Amino acid sequence: MDGLLNMLPESVQKISSYMDFNGQKNAERIFQVLIVLHGIIGFVAGFITQQLSIAVYILGFGFLLSCLVILPPWPYFRSNPIKVRALIAVYILGFGFLLSCLVILPPWPYFRSNPIKWHPVTGAPAVEKVEKKKKK
Repeated sequence: MDGLLNMLPESVQKISSYMDFNGQKNAERIFQVLIVLHGIIGFVAGFITQQLSIAVYILGFGFLLSCLVILPPWPYFRSNPIKVRALIAVYILGFGFLLSCLVILPPWPYFRSNPIKWHPVTGAPAVEKVEKKKKK
């Protein structure tokens, strides 16, 4: 992603593209409302005029309008900045890494000294047929 941003002019690179969690929630809600509203208007207009193209054009206009409203990082979407406590985040990430290593990596020396012994399956109909064929 940084490579794509570096290809843009410097004036565009200076624009903040940050959006906080509340801004993302609000953007999603605005997008849903605009699309549903234009879908309903398009359906009604298309039904009245008996033209599917009118419904599609109105829905397409709603999509373009929602893109214009949602995609730029407006200050409204950046009104609740996130305050991260770096030290706590480092401890949490370190603990998560340690826990994942303990869960993923089995105790290899134990398995070398006590290998897993596979027991044959008994009582299944397919196994009984194979056993009868071997006896004959």
